[in-house]
Amino acid sequence: MKSLSINDLIIKCGLKDDLKWLHLDVEDIEDELIMSLDDKIVKLPEIIIYESLNMDINRKNKLIKWLESKQYLCVESGWNTIAILNKIDISLLVHTCDNYEKFWAGMFYTLDFYWDYDFISVYFANEEKLITDIKFNCKGLEYKPSKKIKQILTGRTDRNGFSTRFIKAIEKIPTKYVIYIQEDMWLRRSLDKNLLTELVKFMDENNADSVRIHAKLFYYDTYNLELTDYVICGQKLFKTKGPSFLSHNATIWRRDYILKYQVDGEDPWINEENGSNRMSVDNNNHYHYNIHWYCQPGISDNGDFSQEAVVYSHIIDEMKNIELKFNLNKTD
Repeated sequence: MKSLSINDLIIKCGLKDDLKWLHLDVEDIEDELIMSLDDKIVKLPEIIIYESLNMDINRKNKLIKWLESKQYLCVESGWNTIAILNKIDISLLVHTCDNYEKFWAGMFYTLDFYWDYDFISVYFANEEKLITDIKFNCKGLEYKPSKKIKQILTGRTDRNGFSTRFIKAIEKIPTKYVIYIQEDMWLRRSLDKNLLTELVKFMDENNADSVRIHAKLFYYDTYNLELTDYVICGQKLFKTKGPSFLSHNATIWRRDYILKYQVDGEDPWINEENGSNRMSVDNNNHYHYNIHWYCQPGISDNGDFSQEAVVYSHIIDEMKNIELKFNLNKTD
C-alpha cells in the first residue's frame, strides 16, 4: 500500500505554515511520528498531545528530550503528554544601509554560527538590495545567507533618513520585543536561551521599556548606571538613569515604546541625542545587562574595517570556508 509521511500529510492539508494543534493516538508509534516532523519542511505545531501511557521509559525520555530540543514544554496529564511550544515574544533586527554591504557577509556568517533562527526570528533591514541577488564568496566558495532570515526593504535614503528607515523596519516586526543591532556588530558567541527568556520575563513583570545587552566599555561616557537588586542568571541588572536612554548598541526594546519616540528625518547621531531627550520628558524604565557577546565597538570604523575586523574576519572566513567545504551547515 502507498504511504504518506506526516510532513507530506500536513502539507497536503494546507497547514505547512499554520499548524496549531496535533493530537496523536496511533497505537504505540507516537514517538516515531513526532520525531519524524521536519521543521525544515513544515512549521512545528504549537501544541502536541500524544498518548504516553504505554510507552516505555527509554522511549518516553528520548521523545521528551527531542521535544525539549525544539523548545517544547512537556507535561504528563493522565494517559497523555501535552507538549506546548515555548514561544518567546521577541525578534532580532539587524539594521543596515546598502552602502555598508561589505560588512554583511561577516554578520551572516556569525549569525549562522551563534544564532538559533528557530528560537528567535531574525529580520535583516536594508534599503533596496535583495540578499538573494548578492553573490557572496567565501574564499572561493559560494555562500548564501540562511533562508530563515526575513528581509525588510526600507527604501533608499541619505544619512538623514536613518530614523525613517528605522521606523519602517520596526513597524514590520510582529513581536512585542525587538533586539536591535547593526551590521558591524558581528557576533562572537551565542546568547544563552535561558538568559533571553529571563530578560523578556523581567521586562514583562517590571514593565521595562528597554534592556541594553552589551558590555559597558570606557568610551560610553554618557552612560549613567545604578546597580539594582534584580538578578538575572546570576548577575545584577543596572538601572539606566540617563541622559542617554536611546542607544544603537544592542538593546532589547519594547516595540511600541521605541516607535513612540521615533521621528522621521534624523541621522544616527541626532537620533540618539534627540531620541534620548524625547524619552527623558516622560516616565521611563530602562535597564542594562552587562555582557560582551559581539564585536565592540564594532567592525566598522568611519565606514571602513576596524582593527578588530582585520583580526576577526580571517577567523570567521576560515570557519565558514570549512563549513561550506564539508557541508556542515545544518541551518537550512
